[in-house]
Amino acid sequence: MNRRTVFFMAAALTALATPSLSWAAWPDKPLRIVVPFPPGGGVDVLARLVGSKLSPLLGQPVVIENKPGADTQIGTAAVAQAAPDGYTIGLLTSGFSVNKALYPNLSYDAAKDFTPIAGLVTSPFYVVTWPQHEARDLPSLIRYGKANPGKLNYSTSSADAFLAGELLKKMSGMDSVHVRYKGTPPSMMAVMTGEATYSFFTLTGIKPQVDSGKLRVVAVTAPKRTAQMPDVPTVAEQGLPGYEIVGWFGFIGPGKLPAEVVARLNDAIGQIVQMPDVRERIDALGATPLRQTPQEFNSFLQAEFVKYGNLVKENKLRAE
Repeated sequence: MNRRTVFFMAAALTALATPSLSWAAWPDKPLRIVVPFPPGGGVDVLARLVGSKLSPLLGQPVVIENKPGADTQIGTAAVAQAAPDGYTIGLLTSGFSVNKALYPNLSYDAAKDFTPIAGLVTSPFYVVTWPQHEARDLPSLIRYGKANPGKLNYSTSSADAFLAGELLKKMSGMDSVHVRYKGTPPSMMAVMTGEATYSFFTLTGIKPQVDSGKLRVVAVTAPKRTAQMPDVPTVAEQGLPGYEIVGWFGFIGPGKLPAEVVARLNDAIGQIVQMPDVRERIDALGATPLRQTPQEFNSFLQAEFVKYGNLVKENKLRAE
C-alpha cells in the first residue's frame, strides 16, 4: 500500500467520522422553544417549566418564543422552516394532528417536515360553562342547545378543542355556534364573562379559575374520570357513549435533525419529566407524563394522524 493510498483512506475515514464529531460540542449556543400559542396559556406554562429545567441540563440558555396565529400554523411552520441543527424545537399539541386532517393545504407536511423528539404529557379536555347560565350540567346544556337553536355558542383557540366541540354537537344533536379566539386566555375570559356559553380546555390553563368558581366544569372528555376531578363525569357517561378526545403535548423539531441531537434532547426531557417537582406540577395541571423514545413518539404521532383523520372524515367536519 503506497503513501497516496494511505492518505486517501485516512481522508475517507475522517470524513465518515466528521458528522458525529461535529455534534460532540452540541449545544454551544442558546436554544429556542417555539410555542404556537400566546403567552399565559397551558402550553406556554409547560414550555417555560421544561425550559427552566432544560437550560441547566444542556448548559445553555433556553428561550421561549411565542408565535401564535392561524390556528397554530404560524408557529408550527416556523419549526418546519428552522435549520435542522437542534437549536430550534417546538412544543406542539394534538392540534398539530388535527390540523393535518382539517386543512388540506398546509404550508408544511406534518408527516414529513418534522422530527419527533419526545412526548411530554397527555391531558383530556374539560367542558366548562359560564357559571351563571341556567344549564347546570352537560345534559341540561345539550337540552338547552336543542330547544334554543342559535342561542348557544362555544369558544376555542385550537384545532383539537374545535374538534371536541364539533364532535359534541354532532353526537348530541345540539345547536351551537363556534367562536374562535387567539389563545386560551381570551377564550377562557369569554366563558367567564358569558360572551361564550361553554368551551373545552385542558386543566393546564384553567385550574385557578375553576377553583375560584369563575368557571363551572360539567364533563371531562377522557374515557374515564380523572384523579384530579373524580366527581366530574365523562361526556360518555352523560349520554354520549364513545365520545373521547384526549390531547397531547410534545416536542418536535424540523425535519432531518441529527440522531445524536434527538437522543440528547429526548434523554434530557425524560429526566425533566421524572423530577419530583415537575411530576407534582404536571399532576396538579391534570396531565399524565408521556415518556417515549423518539421512535415510540413517532409511532404515536402516526396513529394520531390516522385517528383524527378518520374522525374528521366520518363526521364530515370542516375547519372554520
